[in-house]
Formats: sequence, structure tokens, C-alpha cells
Amino acid sequence: MVQRIEDMFPVPVYLDNNIIVAIEKKELSINAINEIVAKNNIVYGYSDAHIYETDTRAAFDSHTKEELVAERLNTIATITNNTFFNRVDNQMSFSPFPPQKRYKILQQQFHDKDRIRQGFIENMSFENRRIWREKFGLETGEINNQPEHKIFQYIAEKLKTKGFSLADEFKEFKRLNGATKKT
Repeated sequence: MVQRIEDMFPVPVYLDNNIIVAIEKKELSINAINEIVAKNNIVYGYSDAHIYETDTRAAFDSHTKEELVAERLNTIATITNNTFFNRVDNQMSFSPFPPQKRYKILQQQFHDKDRIRQGFIENMSFENRRIWREKFGLETGEINNQPEHKIFQYIAEKLKTKGFSLADEFKEFKRLNGATKKT
């Protein structure tokens, strides 16, 4: 039997941090995600955003921050099989690199907690994100708490109540950020 071309190459899948947290809490499983994605040859990866968000964990109950960070890094390592997604020459690449090592490399940047809390998107300035959220009355926490399959629907409904169209605003977002079809 001849293998299909789309099954021959790895399919990179980026899981947002809220998905990593749901897997860690055992509210979701990789098997459930695999069923949703319905593809062979999936490569799950992590990015610096996962590492930055990991460092925002605070100690609670009888757990120290260090224990919680170690637990999250182990979860990321297990889910992604230590696969790091990165941008090289404006192209996505993925390579084996344990998140624990990446955490140690990025630790010197962790003092900038406000930047981390605002979010981590390379292609949109913090100021543009703030303006966009204020214009439509969107709260990051509300968006992050939506089930992954309902995020766009949630944003579209929120925009509609303010008299805006998701399609039109997406075009404006692309214009403001110089986005291309690749982006």
C-alpha cells in the first residue's frame, strides 16, 4: 500500500498553555487531543511562551514554587517529548531540547513579570494587543478559560455585541501587524 504524502511528514501541533494545564490536572489527555486532530505523525512542541508562563507559578498549599515549576517542566517534557518549537529565519523549526534546559537559559529574563502576564505574542506589540482588547472589551482571562474548540466562536460573539465583525477585525489585525498569509 502506498503511503499518503500528508502522512509522510510530521504535523507540528502547538498546545496552548491552558491545554498543558488541563493535561497536568488530568482534565484532558493526549489521546483525546489525538482524536480531535485525527492525524498521523503528530509532533507536539513547546515554545518560550510555555517556559515564561511556567515561571509565573506561585507556591501554594504545601508546594514550593520550585516544586510546581519542576512539575510543569516535566509535564511539558512528557507531552512534547522534549520538542522545542522555535522561529529561525522567520520559519518554524522544531528540535529536541529539554524544557528544563530552556528554563535555565531564560531564567535571567524572568524578572520582567509584567511582560509575561500581558501575554507572549511575537507578531503583535503589547500596545496593539491592549488597544484591541480595550476596543472590544475582551478580557484575556475570559478568553483563556474558553474550551479550545469555542475560542473563535466566543470572540466572534463578543465582537458582534459591540457591533463588529470577526472577519473585518481579523483583516484590521493583519494590517496593523504587517501580517502575511504565512503569519
